[in-house]
Amino acid sequence: MCMNWIGDSSEYLAICGQNQKINLYSYEGCQIGHLTEEKSWILSCKKHPQEKQLVIGCQDGTIRSMQYFTPIVHSFYKDRYAFRDIITDVIIQHLVTEQKARIKCRDVVKKIAIFKNRLAIQLSDRVLIYDSAADDPFDMHYHIKEKVMLKFNCQVLLVASQHIIYCQDCKITCVNFQGQMEHFWCLDSSAQCIQQNGGPDGNESLTIGTTNGQVFKLNLNSAFPILLTKIDTKVSFIDLSSDRDKIAVIDCNNTLTVHSLQTKEILLREANITSAAWNQVINDLLCYTSKDTLHIVTVDYTCHQQPIEGVVVGFNGSSVYCLSSQFVRRIEVQLAQAMYYYLDAGRLKEAYQMARLGVSETDWRKLGNAALLNMELQIARSVFVYLGDYFYLTYIQQLEERQRHGSVQPPDSLMTSTEKLLIEAELACFQGDYKEAAKTFKKANHVERVVGLYTDLRRFTEAKEIMISASGDAESKNGECDFYSEEATRGLLAKHAEWARATKDHRTAATMFIEAGNYGAAIELAAEHGWVDVLLELSRKVDKGDRIHLDLCAKHLAKLGECAFAADCYARIGDVESQLDILIRAAKWDESLSLVQGNPEYTRKVYLPYAQWLAENDSFEEAQAAFARAGLANETVRFLEELASCAVSEFRFDDASWYYWKLSKQCAEVAKGSQDQHTKREYLRRFKDCAKRADVYYVYNNIYRYMKDPFATHVPEAYFNMARYLLQRLGKDDFDGISKVYPSKLYLLFTDLRVVIFEHICFFKVNR
Repeated sequence: MCMNWIGDSSEYLAICGQNQKINLYSYEGCQIGHLTEEKSWILSCKKHPQEKQLVIGCQDGTIRSMQYFTPIVHSFYKDRYAFRDIITDVIIQHLVTEQKARIKCRDVVKKIAIFKNRLAIQLSDRVLIYDSAADDPFDMHYHIKEKVMLKFNCQVLLVASQHIIYCQDCKITCVNFQGQMEHFWCLDSSAQCIQQNGGPDGNESLTIGTTNGQVFKLNLNSAFPILLTKIDTKVSFIDLSSDRDKIAVIDCNNTLTVHSLQTKEILLREANITSAAWNQVINDLLCYTSKDTLHIVTVDYTCHQQPIEGVVVGFNGSSVYCLSSQFVRRIEVQLAQAMYYYLDAGRLKEAYQMARLGVSETDWRKLGNAALLNMELQIARSVFVYLGDYFYLTYIQQLEERQRHGSVQPPDSLMTSTEKLLIEAELACFQGDYKEAAKTFKKANHVERVVGLYTDLRRFTEAKEIMISASGDAESKNGECDFYSEEATRGLLAKHAEWARATKDHRTAATMFIEAGNYGAAIELAAEHGWVDVLLELSRKVDKGDRIHLDLCAKHLAKLGECAFAADCYARIGDVESQLDILIRAAKWDESLSLVQGNPEYTRKVYLPYAQWLAENDSFEEAQAAFARAGLANETVRFLEELASCAVSEFRFDDASWYYWKLSKQCAEVAKGSQDQHTKREYLRRFKDCAKRADVYYVYNNIYRYMKDPFATHVPEAYFNMARYLLQRLGKDDFDGISKVYPSKLYLLFTDLRVVIFEHICFFKVNR
């Protein structure tokens, strides 16, 4: 007996000896079968170091070389691929996540079938049914569900939700998971290939290609197959589109034909094709392999080509699944070219379907813009929702609103060229291509939109140039222009001013407000920042009939200390009273007095504050004259009384005498001019009293100075006579500030002095 490990990875053990056979075992010790049987004992067995060849030597002297291989057993359904590994194991691969699961059967795996979450494995004497979680498309945990104790040989094994289907030449048998046969069908010729199409649980459908060129559709609960189409030669491959309206058939000559099941016509024919697959997402998209090249086509357009190794077995979205040996690779293909083909043809729905399979963000945006231009707002919304572009979604809402109000046409209507140009310009704005947007707005003859665009961009100079240019063009054509109106220009300047104010460029804002004629805003800015020059410019620019703005200018100029300019503003509008108020507030008395000469009705208004100002500046005499000029006799008297009283309280008796003298004159004048006898008597009485007080205070001032000062200005006899006069004049009256002690003391002193002098004179005369 001899043993040898064979296989690509030495995974099989070949044992030979006296039984004249080469028996094959797995590495776990499971007997797989025998490779060959000789006529004598096999004494030696060696494998080729590189090829799958085995050399044996027998007892009868025979030396023979044999080649062995392990046939591929696999099954494919959408994104799951199951294949046999080392004959006794099954590996399930998820083609999206690249996860793999291994099932150890410890028996020879003859056939594999996979469908949705079901997996059927045919062993030597039974069929095992596995399933995974139905609600998780990525679940790879398979658990055994049923064991069907059936032993049969077949060319094709299929599994459904509740059945097992196997094909034996012309006969197709359907059994349930309990091993009971439910249906069988006998065809006219051998079934060459079978595709599972899905369907309701328990009533799935199959597509069958036969050796005589017929293609049938078979429902599991129907006894009669349905003929779909027929070709002239043997069918080697079939695939049904996702909408079940087209079928791809490859014959034994490797010719691909695509048949329409609705019109029964041939839509496409290609030679030298090895395999094909319809896209599971887009019904019209087909891929096929030819001479190691992958082709992705529609009925009328070749979308994509690229070299590959192997044959295509599935096409889901932008993923193509290619089988090479027993390994399936997923290849991502770019279908932007197909999207642009449909885009140029105006078939936006097909273009959107292509984009869904995977294109760049730039391609998505071009599709969205094209949809907007054609008012396919549903497609446009789907595109920009995918991109997460909320600005475009807002614009789509605006278009829908305009569509509801009839300002733009729906997609099934014929849009005018102007509407398309406007939407194109708006799209350019959203993309930031403002130069192109301006050109398109001009092309659509909507120059006002260009002006609005530049205004929103705060490019006011360009907006103004556009307005001037447009007005010139319109005038040359029609002789008149409403667009470049004074109102429109002012509106533009006002927006410029508001923007300048928002950006803290207040002086520019003030200038723009002046040009726009918004004098109120300009005055506010100038006053806020203390710009006297701007206020002066405004006061000269504003029409003299605009009393409101001139009044504002005057008030703010006055607050800023420019009273002369403020008065000029009031002079322009002829408001003498306000002009005088400003001049009086600024103590501009020369201008005020000059102005009041021509407007005598304001004499009292000017001379009263003038008199008060004079009094505050110690010009009491001028103040009294001003009071008198103002015609305020009582005010003059009261003012002089206050002055006299203040002088007395400050011991300025000379000033008090003078004030009382002036007061007596004023009382005399009032009495002289009064027609009322009572008033006349009253003022005459006050005249006498004031005259007396004037005399008394005048004399008392000398006595007071003599008593307080260290020197005398008069001879003693003068003071003696003053004291005599004062005592005689006062009598029993008491005046504020006057003390009778001083004159009495002087009188007694000088009385004694005069006696002594007289005695000396008498003595001198006697002695003589």
